[in-house]
Amino acid sequence: MKRIRMINVKMCFSMQTNPSQMLQKIADVKKEFSSIVQEAAAIQEAQKEAVVQFQSQLMAACQLLQKIQEQGSLQSEEKPEELVKLEELLGVTFPHRQGDTVVTDSEPEASQSNPGNTDLTFTLNAKSPEEEKIDVKETLSPLEKRSQSSEFIELSAEELESVPALVKGRVKLTDVNMVYRVLWRHFKEEDNSNPLGPSEMYKMGLKVSGTTGEAKLKVLRALKLCTISNKMEVKLV
Repeated sequence: MKRIRMINVKMCFSMQTNPSQMLQKIADVKKEFSSIVQEAAAIQEAQKEAVVQFQSQLMAACQLLQKIQEQGSLQSEEKPEELVKLEELLGVTFPHRQGDTVVTDSEPEASQSNPGNTDLTFTLNAKSPEEEKIDVKETLSPLEKRSQSSEFIELSAEELESVPALVKGRVKLTDVNMVYRVLWRHFKEEDNSNPLGPSEMYKMGLKVSGTTGEAKLKVLRALKLCTISNKMEVKLV
């Protein structure tokens, strides 16, 4: 009888602990889900703002271009104000007409003194292959630069600013770069492919627990530099 009573007590104790563990797991899942929902909402809001800003700039450019077309029959010694505004908005330079001559701001003095020498003008304006490669690199996004480079490239302040405030919180750029550098060395230089769990990253000296610690990893995920599983296992892209 005493043995039966002891077994019953153990069964009751087991039934009392299991629901507590289940509730804790459910609470953790709800917390993670709420965090993901907030991140998605912040990213969606940032995308809407970017679309609105692009639409307003495009509308302004179209309006200026329409005014220039309406004044196309007029000939002026100076470049029209609308054309100047359009150049500033789009970051390009358009030729303008003075009398019967088309003038460009970038036309070299040598070609003006000898307008018939088109070969000389082309030679002066042509860029070397090295210069063209530099121009292409300058137009690439940070993500594209990293995909084409085998070297570690730190995050810039502009990249951190592009991450929604709900995702990055109060995390510092130096801390994010430190985590990124350690992960880069592990996955890229040492050529490891298995994801890293929180305990493994802790052994590597990375503080990625808590709100601020997880924010370092979530910033990298927001910039499409890593993936994070439901178990907080991290792997660089």
